[in-house]
Amino acid sequence: MLNTVEIFLVEDDQPLQSALTRVLSGAGYAVTSYSTAESMLQELSAKVQAGCNVCVLMDVNLESMNGIAAQKVVRQIGHEIPVIFMSAQQDAQNVNQAWRDGASNFLFKPFTPKELLSALNDTLSTIKAANDKDSTLALRGVLSSEQLESVFLLTPSQRQVLKLVATGLTHQKISEQIGISPRTVKLHRAAMMQRLNCKNVTDLVRIYDATKHLPAFAEPFIDSE
Repeated sequence: MLNTVEIFLVEDDQPLQSALTRVLSGAGYAVTSYSTAESMLQELSAKVQAGCNVCVLMDVNLESMNGIAAQKVVRQIGHEIPVIFMSAQQDAQNVNQAWRDGASNFLFKPFTPKELLSALNDTLSTIKAANDKDSTLALRGVLSSEQLESVFLLTPSQRQVLKLVATGLTHQKISEQIGISPRTVKLHRAAMMQRLNCKNVTDLVRIYDATKHLPAFAEPFIDSE
């Protein structure tokens, strides 16, 4: 998968942009770097029309057009294009808006190369899961079509947290068990609630019980740290 996905990196901090490019290139990804969202968007449409697989890795706080606004344009170009956000600010409004608009993942600065590659691998692995729907017909009528589709768009880490939430573990216990911070557990849970249109934990448990037999949950989980 690494050789078939091009990363469109949007970061206006030039030293950080160079460092991220080195990490991604060293991991085998083709990387095109941009300092503004506008310049990235100009090339994205042509790439998608040419049939290229693209993942956007973008800072939230950019000059002129910010990442949140840029993601809305990305969605118009290609609804399934994965977008991973980076931010030095834990702004709840921006984070929530990013998830509502379909963000695939969120990294808070500073993060390590391992965390970056793990988030990227986590996100890209959903492509395979999203295409594996052979065993879902029996769920029609149990879940809404939107919820069923959204289950396949959860990242492996989100599916792991969903499984543990469904067993009744607290955020702290989940954090200790899979080696991520409680803050990250809460972020995954909030993203799942939004993506699956759940009003409470009971809805999450119901969805997990209905879908735990699917191939998406049978795949090995990928820790985010």
